[in-house]
Amino acid sequence: MRFPLNAQKFKIIGIIPLLILALLPAISHAQIAQPAANVIQISADAAQFRINDSLSLGEIYFAVPRDRLHFVEENDSVLVANYQFDVEIWRQNKHITTQTWTSSSKAANRDEIKVTQFLFNVAKFQFKPGSYVIKARVSDLNGPAHGVKNIPFTIRSHPDNELALSDIELATKITRDTTQSVYYRNGYHVIPNPGRLYGDGLIVLRFYMEVYGLTTAPNSTYLVQYRIFDANGEIAKQFAPRQKSVAAKNLVEIGGINIVTLHTGVYKLQVIVRDKSSGQQTSREALFYIYRKRDIPEQKDVAAPVVSKNLLYKLYNAYDEQKLDTEFESVNWIATQEEKEIYKSLDAGGKKQFMGRFWYSRDPDSTTVRNEYREDYLSRAEYARKNFGGLKKGTKSDRGRVLLLYGIPSEIERFPSEQGLRSYQIWHYYELEGGIDFWFVDTHDWGDYTLVHSTARNELRDDDWQRWLTIQ
Repeated sequence: MRFPLNAQKFKIIGIIPLLILALLPAISHAQIAQPAANVIQISADAAQFRINDSLSLGEIYFAVPRDRLHFVEENDSVLVANYQFDVEIWRQNKHITTQTWTSSSKAANRDEIKVTQFLFNVAKFQFKPGSYVIKARVSDLNGPAHGVKNIPFTIRSHPDNELALSDIELATKITRDTTQSVYYRNGYHVIPNPGRLYGDGLIVLRFYMEVYGLTTAPNSTYLVQYRIFDANGEIAKQFAPRQKSVAAKNLVEIGGINIVTLHTGVYKLQVIVRDKSSGQQTSREALFYIYRKRDIPEQKDVAAPVVSKNLLYKLYNAYDEQKLDTEFESVNWIATQEEKEIYKSLDAGGKKQFMGRFWYSRDPDSTTVRNEYREDYLSRAEYARKNFGGLKKGTKSDRGRVLLLYGIPSEIERFPSEQGLRSYQIWHYYELEGGIDFWFVDTHDWGDYTLVHSTARNELRDDDWQRWLTIQ
């Protein structure tokens, strides 16, 4: 299905909650995350859509488990949960903007609050091309519970004369609707699926995307093809290319693929578009997950953890040895010496098994299908590789090590070089150890920022760190 894109501008739009009841009713309670007390696990995803050559609309999708909020009784005996969302946009370690929203959810009684219910939210911002970090925090206003999610977000440019595709927005439901809301997109009401999880309760993989730069000559046509790959890189589903008429230069592509025959595992959706008039071809991909209880062996008290472990093993089966080595190099800071020695001694098959066990043992919540600890860590590693240069680059740099071990800073102060003084940065972590800081100085004047002082436990401490600023 397709629909010409509306030529409209976008401004910052607030988060509007939407309650999805019994989203995956066939998935057992054990499969739903059960985090530590006072911790709210946020599922999050992001997608970008073209506005013009130099500007994109970035949509950030969130899902908050409703049962993790604290409901209090109001005067009319209605139960109400009040919560707040803070979303920060950062670029090149510089804070761009912060938006804050408050929302509420009501229930007639406790029985209405189910573990399968989620509060869906969408935030929209305008972005120029570049690398960003989205920092989201949800806070329960009726209690101490809170959750934090950081999302690296790279915005691409979309030249007007080139065939291009937006990101693929995975969805739980897509309907034609002209009602203006934060879920409205070009004649459709699109409910996102931030967790990218499908199963017996969601047997159709629905998605929304946009096609840009099609040739609009008379009788122009283009081809669209869908393919789904499993964790081994094998084609699990493939559809013949469909020829469509070009109704406009920019179009909407709506997809719905029945996935009832796919088993529990990690999959990749690929959408290929070819403009027959210009001969240009492009594609986009999106990972998604399937969980079916029937695929997991019945084992008392361990059935859910087996899900997480099995998905990791299936994922690594598709990796070659070079890709495994690259990933293990990035975990150097959290691997034990024994693990490093074991990994070096293994062949490719052994490394695949090892990496599955490595991340599974570090998963703080093995009852969920996804290993979000792994995803968050590797996204920070990718950010370090793209943004930290110098003598030691990427994850091997001091800034890379701190980013991987401590997470994304609460704030970064950047001080450019002055006459006789080197440039330096101060990273602040306000929520760790009562507040800790790291000082990095460009000691060689070529972007190689070295850690010279920190207030964190077991880190380098040098109260006379200013001496590193003077250029000899």
